[in-house]
Amino acid sequence: MKNEAHMTSRNIGGSFSFLSLFELRYQTRQISFWVLAVILAAYGVLITIEHLGEGMSLLQSNSPYRLSYFISLTSCLSVIVISFLCINAFMRDNESGFFHLVGHLKSAKQRQAQLLSVVGLAITIISLITIGMALGLLSPNLVDEIGEDKIAAFNFFNYIKPWLIFVIPNGIIISLILSAISIRFQNTFFVYTAALLLIILFIFSILIIGAPITGTPVSARESTLIIASLVDPFGAAAFFEQTALLSAEAKNQQGTELSGWLLANRILWLCGAIYVYAICRNKQPKVGQKKIDKAHKEGYSKKISSKKSQIKLKNAYSASLLSRKNLSIKNKKNVHKRLSIILFNTHFEVKSLLKDNAFKVAMFLWSAMVLVGISMVDKTFVQAEMVDQLATTAHLISHCAEAFSGLALFFVIYFCSDKLWRANAVKMTGLIEATPVANLTLDSAKLLSLFIIPCIMLLVLMVIAGLYQLFNASHLVDLFVYFSMFIYLVLPVCIKACTVFFIQLAVLHSRISNKYLAMLLSGLLIIALPSIFVSMGVQNPLVLFNQIPDVLRSYSEFDGYGLVGESAQWLTLYWGLFAVIISLFAFTLNQRNDERSSSLSSAINGGKNKLLYTSAFVGILISSWSIQIQLPDTKQDRSEQAQLDTSQQYEQSYKHYQNIIQPEVVHTYSVIEHYPSDNSIQIKATSTIKNNSAESIKRVLLTSMRTMSAPKIAGAQLIKQMSTGYWHVFEYELTNPMEQTEVRELSYYMTVKSTPFDINGNIKANGSYLHQGQIEPAIGYVSAIEIQSDFQRKKRGLELLTASDRKLSQQTNTVRRTFKTKLVTAKGMNALTIGKLSLQGLENNRSFHQYEINQPVFSMVSYFFAKYEKQSFHYGKLPIDIYYHKNHDGNILEMVRATKLTMKYMQAEFGDYPYDSLKLIETTKQAPFGGRASAGVVALNESLFTQNPKGKVNINNVVRNTIHEVVHQWFGEKLAAREGKGQKVIHESITKYLEAEILAIAESQEMADELMAYNFRRYLSGRSYASKKEVPLSESQNENYLFYGKGPVVFKSIQNQISKEKLHKALRTLIERNVAGTEATFDEMLALILKQTPADKKESIKYWLTQVFDLQTLISKKDAT
Repeated sequence: MKNEAHMTSRNIGGSFSFLSLFELRYQTRQISFWVLAVILAAYGVLITIEHLGEGMSLLQSNSPYRLSYFISLTSCLSVIVISFLCINAFMRDNESGFFHLVGHLKSAKQRQAQLLSVVGLAITIISLITIGMALGLLSPNLVDEIGEDKIAAFNFFNYIKPWLIFVIPNGIIISLILSAISIRFQNTFFVYTAALLLIILFIFSILIIGAPITGTPVSARESTLIIASLVDPFGAAAFFEQTALLSAEAKNQQGTELSGWLLANRILWLCGAIYVYAICRNKQPKVGQKKIDKAHKEGYSKKISSKKSQIKLKNAYSASLLSRKNLSIKNKKNVHKRLSIILFNTHFEVKSLLKDNAFKVAMFLWSAMVLVGISMVDKTFVQAEMVDQLATTAHLISHCAEAFSGLALFFVIYFCSDKLWRANAVKMTGLIEATPVANLTLDSAKLLSLFIIPCIMLLVLMVIAGLYQLFNASHLVDLFVYFSMFIYLVLPVCIKACTVFFIQLAVLHSRISNKYLAMLLSGLLIIALPSIFVSMGVQNPLVLFNQIPDVLRSYSEFDGYGLVGESAQWLTLYWGLFAVIISLFAFTLNQRNDERSSSLSSAINGGKNKLLYTSAFVGILISSWSIQIQLPDTKQDRSEQAQLDTSQQYEQSYKHYQNIIQPEVVHTYSVIEHYPSDNSIQIKATSTIKNNSAESIKRVLLTSMRTMSAPKIAGAQLIKQMSTGYWHVFEYELTNPMEQTEVRELSYYMTVKSTPFDINGNIKANGSYLHQGQIEPAIGYVSAIEIQSDFQRKKRGLELLTASDRKLSQQTNTVRRTFKTKLVTAKGMNALTIGKLSLQGLENNRSFHQYEINQPVFSMVSYFFAKYEKQSFHYGKLPIDIYYHKNHDGNILEMVRATKLTMKYMQAEFGDYPYDSLKLIETTKQAPFGGRASAGVVALNESLFTQNPKGKVNINNVVRNTIHEVVHQWFGEKLAAREGKGQKVIHESITKYLEAEILAIAESQEMADELMAYNFRRYLSGRSYASKKEVPLSESQNENYLFYGKGPVVFKSIQNQISKEKLHKALRTLIERNVAGTEATFDEMLALILKQTPADKKESIKYWLTQVFDLQTLISKKDAT
């Protein structure tokens, strides 16, 4: 008996080498294997030739960091590859019905051979990305596209090192985990769920770590970095933790090292994966086992028999209810019978779906994701740096539903394949074919049951999130927002479900019928195809499937989802009708042989089908026409190449104006009319322009970034006009030259409009915001339009820009001016701007407000149109008015407290407040700033009004942000620096420094220190991913990380060196010297600071402000002392 058992084991197990070779041959004969291989290899080539990547403008295409970056990130794709490999290796017997015949007889060698094939093939396929990145260097056009200096000498070690650190371990780790799940559960859904959980861990890790791919400007704290580094199964978060603070120069020299938390991550996950595999492997019956669970076998047979009986009963009931004769649509009553049987089968499909254990696991997984979203809002596990938003319904949904679309698509793809291939799996195809129920009826039921998936997911979200709100913030519940998600979340998924159904049916009835290939193609076509079109320059939304706008973060209490929601509704209607047509085609594909007696065209044109097709086509034509007429012409060519071409055209045509004196605006009278129902604003303006130079002016150039009719200049003739999709230029010749101090009038008309498919985020039915720079043409040559890249300039034959050329464009805000403004809007709305309200009333049943300010001010004036509530306060005799949304009064007292403290501090240190009043005005969430100051006005973002300043935060952001904008009334308004290098150091760095000083008084010194630590990290993160080499503070222009991050830390260090009194004395003198103009410069500020500095410290301070240095050395010296 022992010999017989040994022979049986040998016959079944075979030699290890033979088994391994068999597994390799089996896997590589799968079409899905080669599809994945080709896609990943092509993506590797694309990474190199397209120079993809966030914050890599200064990096060489094959630098060690860039290679490590992409190899670490793309290694997460191994989870997709391994999912298919594991299913093919470990579950083919189960799916073919032989598992309970041979599954218990498999030898350990067979398991090992299967695992080895999964690991080997997974590593091979993922390695194709690395190989593709290397092959991309052979592209003949690469040098022409990115420049020779962006390609380093080929170094094989730079490729092999990250490959050894990420690809091989990840291939082993994921293979062990998913193989264990496959062996233990023998269920494809559990494998996909485990794969999905691994991806979720990866996404969660890089989000909380602030990886560059997420667009986060500041890296996380060290404690958060450590947690994320260990949690990420692929090690990418640990890579970002290790390289987060490297400069661009360092990244070109070094990649990643297998040390620190990255080494800990690799060891932790390898050990964990081995442990999981060992446990699950031991759950399997061993070869030679004398007793094979007889009861289990009998139970399984009964279970199969029961399932087959249920299917037969259901089909028998269907057959008794309908016959082929009754299905004829000649009789109207039989249409109702068809609908009733569709509903009956839909009920059966839904009921079977709800009873499916896989679906229960799916909903459990989704519930966990919703709870994770709630924990992020509630700050259950982490304390936020600054922002703790109140749990409004829109905010809660934006976090809870972050993964809704992706998970819903995943569930739809899986359960669709399960339904379509179910008949083949249980050998029921023949029985179904014999029933009198048409396939159209059965397919309709299957498709309708797929629609239930996103509906149940949303209901789960609504119940969990609603309960959280009821127990924690019941006053913030908004049922409208909850139920609107059926339009914005559920319907787009239903549209994708129709497409998935069509693709999988097409594969099912093709010669290459393969369940997993169908699933793979479904995901790739829906996700990747639109991205390919976009990369080809296609931008028309009528072509880009799966590009319905995401409204999750677009909600504002001022105007709801606004035009973003409207565009989503239009595209949902358009693609919904497309889904109807594609579903009808899918039903046609699945007709039986006896139902295909007529041609496809006959099937389409016959009876009710013709009506459905015609209605859907007409609907598509109407909706597409409605969308097309709303598309702007400028969207026809917005490629990078087109933008470079127009920039070159502008420079070559008007560069000579850079050295021609131009007039400056000294007064502006505007009539600005707001039309809420039309989402438009009309501007009629007359500006007084003055020649402030000693030279005569003979020609004037106007440049506008917005479409406008030709402006008029008194005593001038328009001699040339040129327009592109990016700019509009008007060239004038003066009949009589403008002499010194001479003034003339410049008048113009402009309409600023927002439409669903050309959204201007500043224009809304309620909550519009504009500033002066957006609604008037610039006078003179705008050098900011020029091509800045040295490589592109060389390629196009343009002279390289010198240091003196790299300056901000000449704008109309080079001198202070006075304003008189008439704002007109709908009755019942507020219209606000700077100055004193001199007149208001009704005109043509529309309200108007006229403001005047006779004191010359900096020209970046803001205009607001919204329905506001108002609260008034006083600081001494100074009136302080706060305008806000009626539901946003929770933080008003905090803002007033911060304002009064700032007023007291700034007046004591830097002189009187320069204006007669102060207005704090709320803007919508979509405003591109947290706050913005203009003369006597502070604009604050809606998000600031819905934060919890006393919540789980390290920094009170409501107080901090308010302080910052009020300080700008001195540094930015009372003192307006000359445009150019170093201007924003005066406006922003000093303000950020003072913000921390006042925050220490308003809250605590510990909070001020936290803010400075945040500024320090902001500098390091910004430097690491900057698009240009770091410059000194004295040369900075648009480098936010310098004047928001490095600058305040440097000024705090200067204070420590020379004392606060001396530093503030220098800054106060700077204000007093320039209170009437806009000519303050960085050099003047530096001279005043050095004047207050002891001789032995002058060189250090001058070095900090005028040279490039690593801020970490300054912090280290401070700590050392």
